[in-house]
Amino acid sequence: MESKNTKRYDTDRSFVSSLRSTINEFDETVDQLFELLRGHRWVDYIFYWASALGDHGLLWTILATLRALQPGKLSERSAIRAVVATGTQSIVVNLGLKSIFRRHRPPNDSDHPLHVRVPMTSSFPSGHATAAFCAANLLAEGDNLWLLYYSLAVIVALSRIHVRMHHASDVLGGIVIGLLLGRIARKVAPLAPISSSTR
Repeated sequence: MESKNTKRYDTDRSFVSSLRSTINEFDETVDQLFELLRGHRWVDYIFYWASALGDHGLLWTILATLRALQPGKLSERSAIRAVVATGTQSIVVNLGLKSIFRRHRPPNDSDHPLHVRVPMTSSFPSGHATAAFCAANLLAEGDNLWLLYYSLAVIVALSRIHVRMHHASDVLGGIVIGLLLGRIARKVAPLAPISSSTR
């Protein structure tokens, strides 16, 4: 029995080690690609500003406010739902997931061309990416500007790699979690009430 448990433990350790190695290789490859973009004035300008606007969900609060100003009750409900969901995901990510994984952020020894806020929380998942795709998922429903929301979400998410605040896998994880939380919010608080005939 002890021999079987030992073999299983060794197998689990080997799998975890292999997974970590694969993730690290992925992160390094993506970072090398972004290194080709760093130092270009307009690229830095776009990504650093996108990162700053993503702080504390500022961009998504602004977009939700603009959505609320559109005519119709659904627009107002969509805006309120997006703000509440984005605030809720911040608690889930920062107080929950980040405290579980406690991953170190990327080395940040080089000078930044523009100011960037350095968070005190751990690295996985990216809160910016989670908030971006959760909000985009919710604001996009029933809105012709859905492509704009998702485009901005992509820029904000990628900005965290560019400014070296997150590993690429942190951002990828944040995107998946954000989309999942957005889908859950759609189920919990649908924009249009479900009619009795469709229940």
